[in-house]
Amino acid sequence: DWELRAMKPVLSMAGSLKRSDRGTDEDLLLIRALRQSSIPKLVGKDIALFNALIEDLFPSVAVPDSNSGALQEAVEAHLEKLNYTVVPTLVEKIIQLLETLKVRHGVGLVGAPGTGKSVAQEILSAALADLSEREPQYRRVVRKVLNPKAISIGRLYGEYNEVSAEWTDGLVPAIVREM
Repeated sequence: DWELRAMKPVLSMAGSLKRSDRGTDEDLLLIRALRQSSIPKLVGKDIALFNALIEDLFPSVAVPDSNSGALQEAVEAHLEKLNYTVVPTLVEKIIQLLETLKVRHGVGLVGAPGTGKSVAQEILSAALADLSEREPQYRRVVRKVLNPKAISIGRLYGEYNEVSAEWTDGLVPAIVREM
């Protein structure tokens, strides 16, 4: 998705990276921003294709692997604490979830049951809570979880009562207002 609307998060992320690391080459920052905002949305074979496109666009730029340092350590520690196996791809996806949340308002985690969607959210929230106490660039996350399939659309979003002519808020507006 290379429409103008899709480019805004990339440019926002590139600007954020530039402000935090003024000495780094702009091509390198742009590649990092493209990777951080695009790779979490891709699957398997598409990642290799995306990386090949980046290499074609920026042939003379060698991009070192990004190091998430304290965040990666906190994620791995919480996985171990909850007796999960520390799988590098899961750790990477959890870090990608945070990077995506930094530039997008709405994020959907999609996958088959048992693939780690809920675990990723839980671990990221716990890791950020720990890091927020030690490192100022991290903030605690407040999560509100609901199952939209367990209730009606009206109860989820709200509904208008034709008889009484009154609007009743659903769970989503109530949670948004609370937050």
